[in-house]
Formats: sequence, structure tokens, C-alpha cells
Amino acid sequence: MSFTVRDYQDLLKLLNAHPEWREEMRRALLSDDFLSLPGIVRDLAAAQQRTEERLEALAAAQQRTEERLEALAAAQQRTEKRVDELAIAQKNTSVELGRLSAVIGASLEDEAGNVLATVVRQKGYRVLDEPASLRFDGDVDVVLPIEDAQGRRIWVLMESKMRLSRSDVIRWAQRVGSAEWRQSLAQAGCPAPYLVYVYAIRVDASAREAAREQGMGLLRGYGEEIAPAGEIG
Repeated sequence: MSFTVRDYQDLLKLLNAHPEWREEMRRALLSDDFLSLPGIVRDLAAAQQRTEERLEALAAAQQRTEERLEALAAAQQRTEKRVDELAIAQKNTSVELGRLSAVIGASLEDEAGNVLATVVRQKGYRVLDEPASLRFDGDVDVVLPIEDAQGRRIWVLMESKMRLSRSDVIRWAQRVGSAEWRQSLAQAGCPAPYLVYVYAIRVDASAREAAREQGMGLLRGYGEEIAPAGEIG
């Protein structure tokens, strides 16, 4: 029995009259795989949508990362600039501190020399020249040529400190006690004998004790606090 156009039209009328038959007709005519295609397509579309959303999220995260990296690079640049500025400021400060230290040191030596000249005159010595600094292998802050009542020439050697510690006294005593150093001192124009002093604005108690132990004189702004035990050299 052949299927005619009329039969086809009758079938369409029946399917239109009974919509519930359409699904049964599809299942009868089509395979299960083919019927599942719409669901697969919907799943693929949903997966594609989720993938696109994740890609958009990754792109946004990448953008935020790049922005943070740019911010870090800018902060690093500002930090490097600030470090350079601080280095320049530190260099200028070091120069100024060096100048200030030199000025303070020179002022301290001048004050120490004036006090020393006054003290030795009070002790009966004749001052032969102005107090001066001696620069050679191991500087001497103050050197002063004097003459005693018998006409002997003596050199007064003095180290000056803002604050005098025991270690300062010991180092000065070791330098003066070195025969080699005294020979260099004589070659520089200051031969023995010597009177040795230290001068300070502030004095540690241990420094005062060390000066007595070493037989060294101690001068302060008001004059002689400890007299030298005697001449050396």
C-alpha cells in the first residue's frame, strides 16, 4: 500500500488535532541520538557561556594584576628617587658635619692652648711662642715651647677632647711613651724633654684616675686639675 499525498495531509491534520502524538511520531521516526541533539546543543551553549564568563573574569583579573604591577613600578620609582634624594642629602649632611667637626675641633684646640699658656705662666715658666697644632705621624693637638727658670727649653704636649674617657688617656700615654714616636716628634722640631697634658670639657672619673696613673697633667677650662708627675724623654 503506497503512502499518498492525501494520506500525508490526513496525517498532518491528525497531528494538528492531537499535538501529543507529535513527540511519539518523532521518537518513532528519529533515533535516540538525533533526539538528544537539542539537549546537547543547549549544554554546549551553556558551557560556552560559562567559558566566556570565566575568560572575562580572567581578563578582568589580568587587568587588575597589570594595574597593580604598574602601581608597584611607580612606587618603586618613587622609592628609588627618594633614596637618591636621601643619599644626596646624606652626602651634604656629612660634608656639613665634617666642616662643623673641624670648626669645633679647632675651637677646642684654641681654647686648650690658651688655658695651657696661662697655666704654665702661673707655674713660673716663660712661654716662648704661641700654642700651635703639630701635624705629622700622630697629630698633636697642642704643642707649646716654654723655658724654665734655669733656661732649659721644654715642649708641652697636649691632647684635647670634648669628653675625655679612660681609653683616650691610655692611647695618648702609649703614643707619648713610644720612643719611636718621640724620635719622629724631635725630627718634626719638638725635641725632649716634654711635659704631657690632656685637656677636656668633660672628664669621666675613670679618665681622671688614668691621668694620675700615667703621671699626666689634666687641664679643664678653669685651669689645672692634675699636675704632671714630671718631665719625660
